[in-house]
Amino acid sequence: MTSVLHIDLETRSTVDLRTAGVHAYARHPDTDIWCACTAVDNGPVQVWRPGDPVPDAILEAVQGAIPGRWTLCAHNAQFERVIWETILGPR
Repeated sequence: MTSVLHIDLETRSTVDLRTAGVHAYARHPDTDIWCACTAVDNGPVQVWRPGDPVPDAILEAVQGAIPGRWTLCAHNAQFERVIWETILGPR
């Protein structure tokens, strides 16, 4: 059975995202994750903040422990992907 992991990353920075573009914004050292809001299927929204333990659903989904188990859903997927690859993963 496949579950959908909805994810929305909230960030903060001294850089203006609209003028810099997502790649420059994500690479800037002042840009950081404020929180990640997630929900599995139609379940309740959970808020993760840096320093909190990573929720099991996120670990399962990104590690691919169970092939085909998860579908990731983000409504601004390009932004989420770049922030994930540039900030969330490396840090």
